[in-house]
Amino acid sequence: MSRLKDFIYRIFYFSQIHHLLRFFLRNKVIILCYHGFTDRIHEGIVNYDGKHLHAQKFERQLRYLKKYYTLLSFEDWLNLREKKEPIPPKALILTFDDGYESNFQIAFELLKRYEVPATIFLATDFLDGARAQWTDQVEWAAEKAPEGRYRLTEDEKVPALTINSSPNSRLQTVAAIKTFLKNMPQRQRDETLNFLLRELKLMPGTSEIPAVYRPLTWNQVREMRRSGLVSFGSHTRSHVILSRCGGELSTRELSESRAKIEKEIGEACTLFCYPNGMPGDFNQATREAVQKAGYRCAATCIEGFNDSAGDPYEIKRFGFKESGTDPEFAMTLGGVKLFFSKIKAALKNTLGTRGGKVTPDPYTAATAAAAGSSASI
Repeated sequence: MSRLKDFIYRIFYFSQIHHLLRFFLRNKVIILCYHGFTDRIHEGIVNYDGKHLHAQKFERQLRYLKKYYTLLSFEDWLNLREKKEPIPPKALILTFDDGYESNFQIAFELLKRYEVPATIFLATDFLDGARAQWTDQVEWAAEKAPEGRYRLTEDEKVPALTINSSPNSRLQTVAAIKTFLKNMPQRQRDETLNFLLRELKLMPGTSEIPAVYRPLTWNQVREMRRSGLVSFGSHTRSHVILSRCGGELSTRELSESRAKIEKEIGEACTLFCYPNGMPGDFNQATREAVQKAGYRCAATCIEGFNDSAGDPYEIKRFGFKESGTDPEFAMTLGGVKLFFSKIKAALKNTLGTRGGKVTPDPYTAATAAAAGSSASI
């Protein structure tokens, strides 16, 4: 299916259909979601999912965006939206999540070169050096762990994992562990992650991990802010999934991250982005908590286009990874990729209903994946 889609993207791209699609979508606002960037090709587990885009690909995308879109800052769009003033046609906004140092070392230089505004959503504990992002800890642990059999939790009912020398096996391990942990309540996730890292005899800190995983410094944040090109919002303190937190923890994560950013940059922080940001990662209670904490909006990772009538606490964004091609990028902006995704979801639901299959809850499915087949995930 992926090869077929790539073939269709290329056909559409070289037939120039994306120019027509751009015209029909001219009154929609597109928001892109990036994470980190890199200037090298990584091997093994590091950046296996392409979350850190290569600098050359990012520069090609910036050139494309400058040619065909009106690039706005997040704040300018919100101001126009709230005042009910016209939004420029073909408006597009860049956002970066988490706060990786490569946002400064690589992306900032390109933003200045092409005069493109962007917003970075910061997980403030990450910048404070309290700990590397938990997903990066899992990747680095799986990269460095000796071969062997490891328990995921103290619960003996949860099958152990076998890590061997096969790169593919380690990649499967990372994917299974991430899914397993993401579907846990926050407190249980932290306890399980700590247990797993002890089992792997690794407790990676920020100073030990590869450069691609390292966080921004507050001095870098302030320099970017002084440029006038880059603004900052909150991504919580510790990248928690808010719907899996209690009310008290959610409140602390929202208010303390905002207070930290305001203290460091000397101005109000009113932009927010849900960690993970998919359906189920936020709910009505978390939305109300975000509003109460003083944020004027919240961005998700749900793909889609935005307009002035949309919910400001469920702003949609398109993500893009290193594996994506230039035609796929153009087709993403043109809505073709979203169209295919909706068809795929509809077919999956239809076939699932006809087959009478019962889909297990995510936690059970993740536990089964972590247990693995042939005990070698």
